[in-house]
Amino acid sequence: MRRLTWFASIAVTFSAASTPVLAGGAVWIFEGYHQPGDVVESTTAVAWGHSSQLGTPADGPYLIYLAPAEVEFTTLPGIPKAGPLVGIVEVHEGPYTLPDGESYGPHHAVARFEIPAGLSPGMYQIFHCNDPCTTALGDVIGGWDLRIVHGDGGRPADVIAAEVRERLDEAPLLYPAALTAGDAVQSATSISVDRVWFWVVGAVGVLAVIRMVWSKPDRMKQTVTTDRDDQTEVLR
Repeated sequence: MRRLTWFASIAVTFSAASTPVLAGGAVWIFEGYHQPGDVVESTTAVAWGHSSQLGTPADGPYLIYLAPAEVEFTTLPGIPKAGPLVGIVEVHEGPYTLPDGESYGPHHAVARFEIPAGLSPGMYQIFHCNDPCTTALGDVIGGWDLRIVHGDGGRPADVIAAEVRERLDEAPLLYPAALTAGDAVQSATSISVDRVWFWVVGAVGVLAVIRMVWSKPDRMKQTVTTDRDDQTEVLR
């Protein structure tokens, strides 16, 4: 019965481990201080092949919306109501490299947009989703730490939004054909590799437990024999 309990525990453990974890983690970070009229830019790594539930370049283009930092994360499809439309996400094939030589990937996405006029000074963030707003790009969850100070420059938000809408016709140029064509292949390959990995780890774990459980009686027998020998020696 004890051995069956051990096997059941191992089976439950590896069954849970083989379930994909769908959690975003990549973010755009904005440094320094900016004012209306500035064009800001941030780059982040992005991946989507590890889950079929994540948005891919083929689901784009992805639009960028600007909102105050205190606005809570808006769930799909409510993101467009969070703030003005300011830009289109650019997706690039392969990782990007920082000045220190560190590379991040497997691909990368750029958020580049103009800050509209009339915004109150403070902290801002960006949301993004496709059009219509049904999914976000890969594991990117948004952009943070955009500090906007007072300034008299910039164009009205509605003018910038109209310009972004006009650029949607050229948006496919922002998404390399190699990425959109390879979405299905990459996703299927990544999921298959993950499944094989979990099965291998699970099998190794089960074999280790079986060996430990089956060798335990031999160790107990050896211990009992040693104790008896010690007692015999004492009687002598």
